[in-house]
Amino acid sequence: MDGEVPLPPPRRIRHRSPAPARSATNAASSLDRTRRLSRFDDCSSQPSSDPALFSSDDIPASGLENYHATTPGSGRKRRYRGTWWGEQVLDPKRKRGEFKEKRNVDSGVWMGSDESSVESIMSSDPAWGDDLRKSVLDPKNASTPSTPIAPRASATDTEQTPTQVRVRFRGMAESQQHQAARKVVNECLEKGHETIDLGNFQMGTIPPGLLKPLQHLTKLPSVSETPVSEDFFTSLTPFLRLYLPNNSLETLPKDLFELEKLMVLSLRNNRLTEIPSSIGRLNNLRSLNLAVNQLEFLPWELLTLMRDGNLAHLTVHPNKFPKMDSKKVQWLKRFRDESASSLPLIPPEAVGAYPLHMANGPVTYFDPYGKVINPNSSLYNEMQAKATSKNAPSLRELALRQATKLENFDQTTDEDFPEEVPWTLLPALKKAREVCIAGGQSCSVCGREYVMPCTQWTEWWDVSHYEMGQDWNWAVQSSEIRARAYMLRPLPFRRHGCSPSCLPRLVIPTTTHTHHKTTMASQPTFTKPNRPLTWLITGCSSGLGLSIARIAQSKHHTVIATSRQPTRTPELVTEITQNGGEWHTLDVNDPTAASELLSKLEHADHKIDILVNNAGYAILGAVEQFSDSELRAQMETVYFGPSRLIHQFVPGMRERRFGVVVNISSGAGLEGRESMGAYAAAKAAMDGLSKVLAKEVAPFNVRLLTVWLGVFDTAFGTACLTAEKPLPGDYEGSVVAQMLEAITEGKLVADGDKEKAAKVIYEVVQGEGVGSGHESERFLPLGRDMIPRVKLVRDQLDHSLDVFGDVAGNVYLTR
Repeated sequence: MDGEVPLPPPRRIRHRSPAPARSATNAASSLDRTRRLSRFDDCSSQPSSDPALFSSDDIPASGLENYHATTPGSGRKRRYRGTWWGEQVLDPKRKRGEFKEKRNVDSGVWMGSDESSVESIMSSDPAWGDDLRKSVLDPKNASTPSTPIAPRASATDTEQTPTQVRVRFRGMAESQQHQAARKVVNECLEKGHETIDLGNFQMGTIPPGLLKPLQHLTKLPSVSETPVSEDFFTSLTPFLRLYLPNNSLETLPKDLFELEKLMVLSLRNNRLTEIPSSIGRLNNLRSLNLAVNQLEFLPWELLTLMRDGNLAHLTVHPNKFPKMDSKKVQWLKRFRDESASSLPLIPPEAVGAYPLHMANGPVTYFDPYGKVINPNSSLYNEMQAKATSKNAPSLRELALRQATKLENFDQTTDEDFPEEVPWTLLPALKKAREVCIAGGQSCSVCGREYVMPCTQWTEWWDVSHYEMGQDWNWAVQSSEIRARAYMLRPLPFRRHGCSPSCLPRLVIPTTTHTHHKTTMASQPTFTKPNRPLTWLITGCSSGLGLSIARIAQSKHHTVIATSRQPTRTPELVTEITQNGGEWHTLDVNDPTAASELLSKLEHADHKIDILVNNAGYAILGAVEQFSDSELRAQMETVYFGPSRLIHQFVPGMRERRFGVVVNISSGAGLEGRESMGAYAAAKAAMDGLSKVLAKEVAPFNVRLLTVWLGVFDTAFGTACLTAEKPLPGDYEGSVVAQMLEAITEGKLVADGDKEKAAKVIYEVVQGEGVGSGHESERFLPLGRDMIPRVKLVRDQLDHSLDVFGDVAGNVYLTR
């Protein structure tokens, strides 16, 4: 058809030009060879082999003879250009002269066709790597290969064909322990097992690449008997558990700290002397076992996993931890008395949910070479002088940081370092290699990466809450367990700084570490009239209010006791009135009750000197359970009721230039306790009001005292209510559910004596006994459980300054 593409013309038979005459020697040697056929035979117009299907295909008649010349000087394989129907012989190019003399090094592309076994390729000499490195880095000085071999001569090789010497390489044989470990890891990857048990393998090191594949481990979905529907979903994120106990590990590779899904890690019974700071990257780690090693300190990054991560259980004993020398540390918190010979005994319920920071060890400075600076040297003074300045890293430090980022730097050996490297730099390079193997390290103060530390110190923390596990329910244990005293056991945590300015933020002078007392500036002074005082106490039907009323009456003071329903306690009303006191009905939720009571007392010529706001109750539950009406009722009783009494009676105190307001608060409002959200909010609101009011009325000789109560033997549990809305199922087993059960069912055993607490409150108000000389104090914590709770709040505030102190001071307007 006209539109078709025309076919090419038929192939023409081409004849080769006669070959040049050969010498007699070559001619004789060629008699034994098969006659080389031309591309197109002269006697036949058709080729003996099938024609090429495409223009790019090799000609089937092209044999091995076209690649190897039979005689020196003969041409190479013929090349043709153009299409298969019109190809032309390519003009031969001029041969490159002296190529073999220039190309005397193996190109590296060797198929090993003359040897089929791996053993024939690999060298038997263990020093083949050194010879190879020397031959590559310095070919002139390279020694002769230790085991040179020549490839076997093939049928097409001749005596004139040059032979290249090749070096056999032998692969690094892997130990049986490592092979078995890889087999276990591969099996877990294939089957999707979440538990990898590499214990009792007697491994001295973890081979490279053993743990890295675990980053891609995916849990296999479990198919139940019921058919899977579109509404059925399951998480394929594995709960990765890695067990490496009973080995001989001395170091840990960085691949271990890149397992983001690692939940459980056991390194028990190894030879570890240090845990890299890279462990702080395992944010999902929940359980860690470091027992039976040779550790003398723990990395500070573990504390971050406890406070901000998921680490709930830590096992570190036994190890070679040193004992804290109380004479050499700097106490950040007064955990022991001056006369005490050991750390204090604290009840189990007093242990907080956070690590307790106790003391700091002395700061050690290092020179640029990594050596400890003598405290008596001038360099030590220079380092201390730089503590207040912003220090940039040295050029040496920057170079070492870049070296850790080089490819395969962690696989270098001591022999790989050039001989020209100064001997003073070799320790720094070895340290950089260790840092690279461990996955890097960051400054514990500023967070910058570093190689050579400038500062180092030890912090002593009590983490017993994590050693026993967070699932240990302190609040609802039996009275026998709760009765046992608990001793703080501080552990050493090592911290490093990258510059002289990276130091612990809160440093107490060494002269006060045995007896540290904080003195508040510009404390107001108060005076007290020398006469019996009139006490107005709310909530006297039971508990602490009744105890305060009784002790005040025993000291010949006038007591005005109140309760919401006095008819329920007629015997108490009779007791107070017979001792010279009065009992009035007072419902603090009634907006007009406070003013009406003031009118009655003024009519009876009673001038109130001491106001004790004690009445209250608590509603328990998760925050999301509370309704608006429940929150308003809680605030009405705990906040608005006392505030109305303050509004009515403080003006009279101001006019008379004397008065004391005692607000009975709670540790829940100070610390924040699960299940007490509404109660804590109301108490915190009253505490905030008291702080401001104390400053406003102090010039008029009127003081405020906030009493933070712990757990006491009062009727508080019976006065607690629960939210009407049921607790969501997600809270099952949580602290909220446990606290609700403990309080509502009476399982929370209180060890606080209300009679002793009432006596202390009276003495502090009167400035007698324990309160002598402390008339200016604003806060009074009572209860053994309040000691760690107050310190916990202080630690949290101190920690916030440590983290954001610099940020807080740099968000100002620039004018």
